[in-house]
Amino acid sequence: MADYLTVLKEGFSDLTIERSQFLGYVKNVTSREEAEAFFSSVKAAHRDARHHVPAFVLGPGGREQWASDDGEPQGTAGAPVLGLLAAEGLTNVALIVVRYFGGIKLGTGGLVRAYTQAAREALTDAGRAQAVGGAVLTFQLPYAALDKVKHFAAAEGYEIRDTQYAEAVKLFILTEDAREGALTERITNITAGEARLLAREETEILRSPG
Repeated sequence: MADYLTVLKEGFSDLTIERSQFLGYVKNVTSREEAEAFFSSVKAAHRDARHHVPAFVLGPGGREQWASDDGEPQGTAGAPVLGLLAAEGLTNVALIVVRYFGGIKLGTGGLVRAYTQAAREALTDAGRAQAVGGAVLTFQLPYAALDKVKHFAAAEGYEIRDTQYAEAVKLFILTEDAREGALTERITNITAGEARLLAREETEILRSPG
């Protein structure tokens, strides 16, 4: 899956409404298992909180969606958080809002507004990202060409993920699918044809929209 809108990084929010504290946590995830692990880690850090309200949207077009009210009145917590994610057109996102109850009941409308605000502020903190298809390419090249290839990669905005040194050098370079051909051609030219493409591992790249 590629070319979708998600969050750029982990986000956090902290707001107090009528003495109840609402903490929002959000991150990019690629599977239900990853989302559940994220929720578990947040719950473990806030075991003494009254409510832990999770929601996630996964897959192309947000085809897999789930949320829980975790003891709040039905439809006042998980549903508005999930609705916000859907309205923002986000997918591969897990968001959980933790509530420390302050002793004052907020009512149905107040709960909806509080959970929505906590989720929205966490999303704002995380920022938006466009996910595009990419790959990590492993090149083998002579030592004499290493500095030139590194200079080219830095100048053109390619990320070198790793470098391994043996009889020849192995460079692991991250590239978007659309730039893969140009990367391979330039490295071939820089090394006078001595570079070899050893492996290609598909991945996804998150970038700020625009």
